[in-house]
Amino acid sequence: MAQLSPIPSAQPPADPGYQPVSGYAVAAIVTAGLFLVILIVLLITAAFAKRTAMWYGLLVLPAIGWVLSIIARSHIRNSEGTRTGARLASLAWWVSVLGGAGFFAYLYANEVALELESRRATDGFFKELKDGRPRHAFYLYVLPAEERGRGDPNVADSFDMAYMGAGYPQFRNHELVRLLVRNGSSAEVEHIGVKDLAQVSTGFQATHMYRITCPEGEFSVAAKLVAMEARTGSKTQVQWRIPADPVPNMSMKPDRISTYGALVIGLEQDGLGYANRWMLYQSVGRTTLAQLMTTPPEHRKPIEDSLAGTSAVGGAQAALFPFRPEFLPPERRDVTAKSPEVSRAFEDLAQIGFFRANDEGAPLPSEKLGKLRTIWSSAQIIPSSSMRQINMAQVPPDAPVISFKPDVITVVVGAELMIDTMNFARCSLAVECRDPAVLAAVAAARDKGATATDVVSVTSLPPRGWRVVWLRTDMEPNSVATAAGRMGGP
Repeated sequence: MAQLSPIPSAQPPADPGYQPVSGYAVAAIVTAGLFLVILIVLLITAAFAKRTAMWYGLLVLPAIGWVLSIIARSHIRNSEGTRTGARLASLAWWVSVLGGAGFFAYLYANEVALELESRRATDGFFKELKDGRPRHAFYLYVLPAEERGRGDPNVADSFDMAYMGAGYPQFRNHELVRLLVRNGSSAEVEHIGVKDLAQVSTGFQATHMYRITCPEGEFSVAAKLVAMEARTGSKTQVQWRIPADPVPNMSMKPDRISTYGALVIGLEQDGLGYANRWMLYQSVGRTTLAQLMTTPPEHRKPIEDSLAGTSAVGGAQAALFPFRPEFLPPERRDVTAKSPEVSRAFEDLAQIGFFRANDEGAPLPSEKLGKLRTIWSSAQIIPSSSMRQINMAQVPPDAPVISFKPDVITVVVGAELMIDTMNFARCSLAVECRDPAVLAAVAAARDKGATATDVVSVTSLPPRGWRVVWLRTDMEPNSVATAAGRMGGP
């Protein structure tokens, strides 16, 4: 009997050798591979550009690759043998985890290093100010490296001249600079934190926050730094600085003004007012009153009271009196009496060292002193109160600067001495207070510390007894129209 052929099945059996690759595994390996390619290109580009490879956005790819590899493994495991690609998913997992973790560790290490380096620069900046070296602070931590070398911070006049256009006058006037220089080692600087640490097109940036506590109160400070990478041989160095364009990129907010801090503000303004009054008397020809303001308060007060009593206007009569040696203390009368009447006031001031050339108190050279002598009797001295263009730079007026020593309080203010109708010389004027009662009251307020906030004003102090003690100028002409010339002043 013939055998019957088997009836063919409706569908041929599946080929046991073919298993499609999981789409998730393909997506995972493509994502991981793309991450590797971009990472290699980024590192090579950074090496040629001499920059650090800092791109947090790249971490998105290994994160996606890691998620896709986990999904692919689950998909393959649940496919009951109908899907393959386990090796691809595993490779993608390892590339994503190890590569992503490695790159994250690289980024984190660089961020920590950048934070430490930028903080080290800011701490150094504050230390220079506390040590009373604002020029060194500006030179080391504000100027770009390529602009250094044009002036020596140890030589005040040439340094001020060299970096006038780089923003040193604005830096010197900054309230934070003045606060730290004024308080010195008594200022405590506490680092609070950092923000905005990032890589930008020109390098890096970081903003450090500090709390400054000193006898004047508590202050919140933010200093924004920038940095450029410089390659020295095989080593890359990051040079951090606080840019000044033209104002330094830092801010200070008072959280608490102490009793002492209120007195500092009041005394600074009080001294400024006294200096301005002297400039007014000198400029309008009230030589007697101006000269008396250069004598000790115990000497001048009886004379001022007597002159004020001669006129209901309160001192206007003094303008009619020629300046006489009898108005001066005994030790200043001889030289003044021997001088011609027109130059008596000048010779009196010259003999007591009133005129100086620099911060150290060096006398004016004879040539410049002679030039000053010829204009002094009619000289106009006015407060510096407006922006001037000097040597192609916009220079602000000098802010008043107050300083404290155990035996004296000194306020230095900016001024302009008119050489003629078209030219002036920049200068600075100092007034001082040596009254023991005032010094004791200020010292007591300082000893109370930053937390004392008693309501107080300068009018609650004993009479300050200010005295005009010196005038500094270089006698270099600056045009009133363009103010082109050398800089004088503090």
